[in-house]
Amino acid sequence: MIKLFTFLFIVLSICFGLEPSLRMKALGTDFVRLIPDYETDLFYDANLYDKKLLGISYEPGSSAPVTFRILPGRFGLCGQYWGSHIENKPSYVNTTSFYVNDLWLLDLRGKFWKFLTKDVWNLSNDGSYCQTKYDYGDTLRTIKYLMRANGVERISTNFQVTVSGCSGVLNNSITTYGYPNRETINQWLLIGSGNIGILYQNITANNRFTSFYLDFGGPASTKEIDGLPYSVFSHLDDEDIRLCYFLRTLIANFGWAKGIPIGNGSFVAIGLHNAFLYQRTNEADTIELRGLRNTLSFPVAMEYTINKVILRMGTKVFYTLNNYRNWDSDSIYRRINEHRVKFDYSFGLGFQPNDHLNLDFCNDTDISSVNYWSIYLKYIY
Repeated sequence: MIKLFTFLFIVLSICFGLEPSLRMKALGTDFVRLIPDYETDLFYDANLYDKKLLGISYEPGSSAPVTFRILPGRFGLCGQYWGSHIENKPSYVNTTSFYVNDLWLLDLRGKFWKFLTKDVWNLSNDGSYCQTKYDYGDTLRTIKYLMRANGVERISTNFQVTVSGCSGVLNNSITTYGYPNRETINQWLLIGSGNIGILYQNITANNRFTSFYLDFGGPASTKEIDGLPYSVFSHLDDEDIRLCYFLRTLIANFGWAKGIPIGNGSFVAIGLHNAFLYQRTNEADTIELRGLRNTLSFPVAMEYTINKVILRMGTKVFYTLNNYRNWDSDSIYRRINEHRVKFDYSFGLGFQPNDHLNLDFCNDTDISSVNYWSIYLKYIY
């Protein structure tokens, strides 16, 4: 009965989304994969699946404010499902959206003869749906759905090769009710994408480490697709279906960090992170457009333990270059070159009354306002 209840709880729950943990958000997301963090790194390397935990978190302003985390045994399911409906009465515009994020960890070690005897599968799906209806009848609908698999191969004590591959389908549908006839645009895009990289980690203690990574490839999530300079549907005809590899995009990321001990279990981390993106596309296969974005950041983080309380702080200075070509509303071809220098910070607290119970707080918007604090309670067993 207990096993049946656990299985049903996993299937029915809203649980662990594919996002950095609150600890990593407090230290700074530029340190993801650089500062060792079990819950965050689990998405990249399923072989880390050696703990059991239950948890619940609340993150105001997030696309999924309430999430559950369940990792019960040899089979792991991490998922995030959420929907929303926004009705703008003055303009009579209704928007309905829904998305799903699942991460499956399937441990097959020793289950099949000479087949995956030492491996743990890491599979995930990533989908989103958004539909906007206007009072005069027009409808905009976008559907994105990707399947992804991650692999890690250790080539030495400190070096690993990482591979991520994804494929899926994207749909863009526009229905307009102009005079005299209704017009419908339906665009389908089949994609294949992914990335490959190398990860170095030299961890001599929980608060002493040196790590770096380099990876390149195409977008591997709907979030990365939504962040591209140009719509992935821009080069398609009104009624079109095509196959596109890497979405005509190159993404390269580099990160480096060093952890310096400042006490028992405490450390200061300094780092360097660079994110490069290049995309080319066409307007209806006529004029080629090219977009380039590069962000260079210098993050610093601190985690300090006082008895059972953990203080976490993160800050960074980053420079962003945006260079792209586009058409404006008057059909004038323009070249835009933007340079931005910004400062960002994050803050968090942790409380660990015993070896099993953990309570984390995080705020990366306004630490003086209660409305921006996230909270996460988990039990490790």
